[in-house]
Amino acid sequence: MPAPNAADTAQLKKLFENYDKDKSGAISLQELYPLCCDMGLVLSKSELQAQMSILDSSGNGQVSFEEFTEWYNSHDRFFMKNLSPSGRQQVVELSKHFQSFDKDKSGSIDRNEFKKLYQDLVNKKLINKPLDEILKRLDKNSDGLVSFGEFISLFAIK
Repeated sequence: MPAPNAADTAQLKKLFENYDKDKSGAISLQELYPLCCDMGLVLSKSELQAQMSILDSSGNGQVSFEEFTEWYNSHDRFFMKNLSPSGRQQVVELSKHFQSFDKDKSGSIDRNEFKKLYQDLVNKKLINKPLDEILKRLDKNSDGLVSFGEFISLFAIK
């Protein structure tokens, strides 16, 4: 996809600011809901939380303008909209499972937390690749953390 020009960026910034009601410079979970609805995707609470986890690549609980821009320009902006009901449920379940291992509630799982999640997934026969290989594949930005968006890429959800 070509890089957006200055006019596109300005328009996107205006859209972002329109939903950043508290003018914090980020979109919170509460601000994300009307954005999703206005774009034709009405989500349950758990689906909204899963969508936030996907958008929030930094894992800080909010969507920055950079994260918003990356998401908005992606070809699968609302990939959950195209999922079957069972696929949507799978995303919700994966989100809950991920959050249960995120002991410090940071929105990301560090290596120690991921080791426990990894072992659980191996025990359930959901993955069979070595830990280091999985971590290398998931931690795309090499920050030593795995966000939900990175984690969900392990699974073929339809």
